[in-house]
Amino acid sequence: MNAATQLIPWSHYCPTTTSCLAVGYYQDVNTNVDAFVSVGTMSATTWSWTTSTLAPSSALIPASSAQPFFVPKSIVCPSATSCLIAGSYQDISHNLDGFVAVGTLSAGAWTWSMSTLSTAGLSPAAKAASYVEALAMSCASLQRCVLTGQYSDNNAPSGFDGFVDIGTFSAGAWTWSMSTLSTAALSPQSSLVPNVLSSSISCPTATTCLTTGRYGDTSGNTEGFIAFGTLTAGNWTWTLSTLPLSGLSPASATSPTVWPSAISCTSVTNCVTSGSYMETGSNFDGYIAVGTPVAGKWTWVVQTVSTAGLSPVAGTTPNVHVNAISCAGVSSCVATGYYRDTYGFTDGFFDVGTLNGSTWSWVTTMIPASGLSPAANTSTNIEPNWIFCASPAVCVDSGFYLDNLGNLQGFVSVLGHLANATPPVISNLPSGATAGSSFTATVTTTGDGAVSLVSSTTAVCTVLGLTVTELAPGTCSLTAVVADGVAYIGVTGTPQAFVVAPGHLAQLALSISNRKVELSLHATALVTTRGGSGTGAVTLHLVSGKCLLRAKRLSVTSPHACTVRATKAHDATHRSVTSKAVTFYFGFTAQRALILTVSSVHATHGAHVRLSTTGGTGTGAVVYSVTGAHCSLHGSSVTATRAGLCIVHATKNWSATYLPATAKFLKVTFS
Repeated sequence: MNAATQLIPWSHYCPTTTSCLAVGYYQDVNTNVDAFVSVGTMSATTWSWTTSTLAPSSALIPASSAQPFFVPKSIVCPSATSCLIAGSYQDISHNLDGFVAVGTLSAGAWTWSMSTLSTAGLSPAAKAASYVEALAMSCASLQRCVLTGQYSDNNAPSGFDGFVDIGTFSAGAWTWSMSTLSTAALSPQSSLVPNVLSSSISCPTATTCLTTGRYGDTSGNTEGFIAFGTLTAGNWTWTLSTLPLSGLSPASATSPTVWPSAISCTSVTNCVTSGSYMETGSNFDGYIAVGTPVAGKWTWVVQTVSTAGLSPVAGTTPNVHVNAISCAGVSSCVATGYYRDTYGFTDGFFDVGTLNGSTWSWVTTMIPASGLSPAANTSTNIEPNWIFCASPAVCVDSGFYLDNLGNLQGFVSVLGHLANATPPVISNLPSGATAGSSFTATVTTTGDGAVSLVSSTTAVCTVLGLTVTELAPGTCSLTAVVADGVAYIGVTGTPQAFVVAPGHLAQLALSISNRKVELSLHATALVTTRGGSGTGAVTLHLVSGKCLLRAKRLSVTSPHACTVRATKAHDATHRSVTSKAVTFYFGFTAQRALILTVSSVHATHGAHVRLSTTGGTGTGAVVYSVTGAHCSLHGSSVTATRAGLCIVHATKNWSATYLPATAKFLKVTFS
């Protein structure tokens, strides 16, 4: 693997409650993309994982490229000793082909045989310069599996169509028969140049399957679809219907953008699907749809995934994406995905659904970043992309996160409570604390859930995360809480107290004073500060990024952005003070000019003026801000509660190697 590991687990399957296989891809030392298989087994309450490379075999026709791009996207196991992997690879002509790898467990070791997916039988036919993306597979028996995905057709202009590939095991070998998913029955109709992506499939029986995905309609919108397939007299028939959007709150945007991600069926009468949609405020929210057949036709009840109860709380632009869902019983499902919190970081979540009578209830909780090795970056970025529940009590979640060196790392998390956590105890309560100071609490417990603190004396001390700030003289009383985790049930500790003495003087504001933060790749930045008071030492802290910080000098070996914060320590008469964070950009280039536009420069107070931008470069998010009395932002619109002037600003954040770009501000007058 590459020293700067980029390892992405994409799918996993647990043939038993004590064994799982995960597949994904990583960047090797030659910067090629290779596949891996990780086999996990549980002994007592401990999981161990063995990872090996899944290399392209000579059986692939066309052969794999000399510079591999080998990406598995799905794994299923019809039995504890037989598994199938589906995905795509780049062939010697630099086209993308689909493949299936069949695995057999013998004498404790897995062996894999591969074959290329044939596109014969597709209508419209596949493009000569093929693009076949195998995305998901489901097996309802040892003899039959169904695979789905998308391919580029040979029409002019070429479009993408969805396909299903029926696999049958006979005489010791698998044979596959591929056919196109017809979009003729969809309403709204599919575009004449189709953009169909069949992303997930679930087969509750050997003769029944449901797949979900998205397509572009004739108005240029992205809609979701459900395809219901049945096997009769040796032939499969598929009926497609558009996923309804009524019942979502917030409501879907008038021009829909729907991204179905997963479907899980426990019977021919019980299926749950999930995904994301753009709501009227131009934010992405997650949805879960419960389907039941009525008079031979499937009906779907769609609801928005609630972010209530998440900690950190979701931001005003939550960007919720539900990536996977697994149902281990007719009354138990678990979904997983990620959201953007109030700090602008990406956090993972679980959404646990329980059916009571005819009503589903869902509880959403955050996936903690504690326990990861390498440790997660302080700018947490966790993105779960698959979940599998071997039983209602045991689920396995996988995905990737950004570690403290800025590399992508994969994670596998086993869910299912095995014991009660020990009551959490704060082990570093301060002695001689003074008002105006703070400390980060250390909490000890066997629990593996998120740890938090509660202050019952908020006039004396307050809590943010695990940081305690002493505000005034008195007794500070704190209680530690550990939430439910993977292996342990959460518990609340006993209140603990310490005395806060009168504090010292406050220092003057401290700031990082460098005027130049946009530097060439091989430059070295000497970080300077101004302000502060007293004789306390000034120290620098690398908040994020892969820079080398030594003797207040900042440097890199490749283009990167690094954020630094300064702290001036306390002395005999002053409390410590910390500066705002400043980001230095090494080897970055300017974006194209960013242009801010508003739907109107004059409006009545209470009305919403839409904001938008053009220009800029890269994938950085556009952030709006507004100044002016009585002015406020609501997503990508500005309003005022009274007459007055609002000044609107827009900044496109940095991404890749592009600097942030700020547009010229605009004025909006409300009467």
